[in-house]
Amino acid sequence: MTDIHALIVRLRAEIKNVEDIARGTAPIQWTAVGHRVASRAGEVVGNFENEGNARHAAWHDPMTVVIRCVKDRLIVSRCEDVIGARDLSNYGAPGLLDGDPEAAAVVLAVETVIDLASGYTRGSDVTK
Repeated sequence: MTDIHALIVRLRAEIKNVEDIARGTAPIQWTAVGHRVASRAGEVVGNFENEGNARHAAWHDPMTVVIRCVKDRLIVSRCEDVIGARDLSNYGAPGLLDGDPEAAAVVLAVETVIDLASGYTRGSDVTK
């Protein structure tokens, strides 16, 4: 079972932590160009063995991380609006949302929060 409201609180804290770290090293804006990573000014800041690795490095540019954190926070807020004050401390228990006319939307919001949280867990189980 997963307490979704508690997960949202932990997720918001993790988003803030990641954003604070990235803001401390921003503004850098990297772009993948073939197997190289270039800065905003166009100088090569790294060479990689393939384009996938270069894209991965560019994705982790601090400014990109800040932008992703802002987007993730917005997604969490929208999901929280859908979830509302429902008691979902036993999310996953059979019948928890029986009779709720917004059950499908709530499940989508909850699963979105769980999926989003998995990106901030550093390998730990988000449902605990």
